[in-house]
Amino acid sequence: MQSDSVASQLEEEFTKIPFSQDLLESVMEILYLQNEALSLTNTDRIKWDEIQFVASEGYVSSFLGSSLMIYEKYGDLLRPKTIISIEIPLKETKSKRKIITLLQETSFLKEIGLQNEDELITINGEPIRYLSIQTVNRMLKGKVGETIEISILRNQNEKYSFKVPLKENKPSDQKIVEGQIWTGKFNFIYIKVSGFIKNNQSSATEMIKDLYFTLMEDAKNKNINIHGFVLDLRNNPGGFLDQIIECMRMLIPNGLLVTTQSSRTSPSMVYANQSSITDLPLVVLINENTGSGSELIAGVIQHYHRGIILGSKSTGQGLVHVLNKVSGEENSLIKIASSFLYLPNGKKFHETGITPNVWVSDRKELDHNLFDAKNNVQINSTTESKEKYQRLDITSISQWIEQNGTFGQKVKSDNDKNLLPDYQLYRSLDFFSGYLSTQK
Repeated sequence: MQSDSVASQLEEEFTKIPFSQDLLESVMEILYLQNEALSLTNTDRIKWDEIQFVASEGYVSSFLGSSLMIYEKYGDLLRPKTIISIEIPLKETKSKRKIITLLQETSFLKEIGLQNEDELITINGEPIRYLSIQTVNRMLKGKVGETIEISILRNQNEKYSFKVPLKENKPSDQKIVEGQIWTGKFNFIYIKVSGFIKNNQSSATEMIKDLYFTLMEDAKNKNINIHGFVLDLRNNPGGFLDQIIECMRMLIPNGLLVTTQSSRTSPSMVYANQSSITDLPLVVLINENTGSGSELIAGVIQHYHRGIILGSKSTGQGLVHVLNKVSGEENSLIKIASSFLYLPNGKKFHETGITPNVWVSDRKELDHNLFDAKNNVQINSTTESKEKYQRLDITSISQWIEQNGTFGQKVKSDNDKNLLPDYQLYRSLDFFSGYLSTQK
């Protein structure tokens, strides 16, 4: 099993084996009897619920890559996350290697020394290569104040170990929606949304709406003229579909918003309902960790030319999931992909993601392709959309930024305060200002 080629061959052979629910139950019965026999001679008996979970997880994941077993209480899953965990973005190779990918420049993981393309090899001394991504993620959880030791392989021959602390989330870190007024030559309402969730007291869309009107009222009282609206969906994994739809309705006045389609049902179409709250020029920020419903919002805004999408290409998780309780298991539920999400033009974005109209670097170094509209227009956009954003005068915008941009000032201010600058946001704000200037 140490050979990559052997592991790859075994994986290919196992995928050819039909695995019905009846077969799953037969396998589980054998495992149960073996585990009972083991308990008679070994005090370190493996917990049956762990065996059951792992076996069921493998079975459920065969439905579709994003279908999985979740080892949490059903009610807890529907509330804002309170479990302390380390979120390491991983991709799995055919030979089951776990490669760290898409670490943001602002990630504390980079601060402690992790890098993109490092291979995660152990967690607290346990090899993780042949474990599922879901199992690895569970191993990265723990109590506040504890540390998790991980080891990585870099450049195939350099091994490093890191102790990663599990820090308590402060209330300010748990805000689902937060924002402020950015002032300068152009003034913006800026709102960042971490997830589209809801509970008995409130929902993300209600918070967005309340915060928007609060900031607008504050700007009015201070005689600040607002020129644009920035919606930050970076690192937003999505959430409840009804919340996603309400967010789109707050920004788009009319038209088809989304179609959902499964193999066994007729298409379900959802439309805007004239409930938009603003007609201000709009910019939406996305990145590699923008997923699911957040991608849908960006794609629909892009389709209707309602705003400009800035940042980097999104994840590509265009699926609707349903959550099912597991009979007799309080702490387990099944998350199964039930249908695809389709943009108003009838295209899926699952596995392809949303490409921004203009790519904006999140790195400290200034890339020569910092702003590139022509080569980054979404492939699935209409011809009209492509022409519209190819007409962006990048040269004039860049010249405006050179003379009037505040990127350097904001970075210096953060550095003076020992804060990690948000390079992508500051460049996007400069681009938005330059864009509005050229529109005059």
